[in-house]
Amino acid sequence: MNRLLITLFLFAGLLSFSSLRAQEYDKICSKQYNYCFQIPANFMMLTTGGIEEANVMYKTVDGSSTLAFSNGDIKEGSNFHKLFLSQLNEYSNNNFRVTIKKEYSGFFIMSGYTQGGKGFYQKVIKNEDAYTSAYLEFPKGNARFSNVSQLLFDYFEKVVVN
Repeated sequence: MNRLLITLFLFAGLLSFSSLRAQEYDKICSKQYNYCFQIPANFMMLTTGGIEEANVMYKTVDGSSTLAFSNGDIKEGSNFHKLFLSQLNEYSNNNFRVTIKKEYSGFFIMSGYTQGGKGFYQKVIKNEDAYTSAYLEFPKGNARFSNVSQLLFDYFEKVVVN
């Protein structure tokens, strides 16, 4: 009996693992701003701008969550580290609770909770003397968004699109 239960448990685990791997993702790229990212297929819809515009926004169908991309220049006399500190200061001034903040050579990430209690995740990538920011805001405690933020961490990156 125990062997049967263990076998059924292992089989169910393999099925759920394969269904996670089989999930489809949309890969979206901007030629003008040199970045690509992935999101789960049919999860969000474009609501503002277009991928080749400076500001782009996606929302879930129910409107509870947003994914916004913005592009900008690193000001003369500034650097990517100062941009990191400026963003951190902005969150502090707006009473966000930042729980993760990590800076790398070509990007930085921040996540935590907004003043209104929603979760947020942001990844900013450096692109020469410019940057592109991906900002995800979602209902607190919604596990589905840990998958989306992981996709942003893994696949939102600077690329040269042909």
